[in-house]
Amino acid sequence: MALIIKDQERARRAYALVERVEDNKQKDYRTTLNALGGNIIRLGLSAALAELQRREKLGGKEVLEHLAHVLRQANLPGLGDDLTKDNLVQKVNALNAEDYMLATREVMAHLAWFRRAVQALFKDEEAA
Repeated sequence: MALIIKDQERARRAYALVERVEDNKQKDYRTTLNALGGNIIRLGLSAALAELQRREKLGGKEVLEHLAHVLRQANLPGLGDDLTKDNLVQKVNALNAEDYMLATREVMAHLAWFRRAVQALFKDEEAA
């Protein structure tokens, strides 16, 4: 069996999830996703996730669902296998400092692949 590294698995997950974003939600999804990395750096993971909840109708719901899915698959300590978009913020807020930093790094690593998938799979904004 071939060795699959974590980054390959992140790429597979990201492409599979982004592929399912409906055409009419792609623009908001792209905008919300592109703002997320900066928000995490400026505000921290918890506040950035809370911002996604606030932007639920503007792509935040889908991004939260996708983040909950990839974090559940990553089996990070303290998050559990019952992670959903509805309990993601609460579970992240309850993490100890070490696990919080691990979750932040995992989200940032997945975020890079989500962005690549959006660039590859969504129609160009200029062409639309």
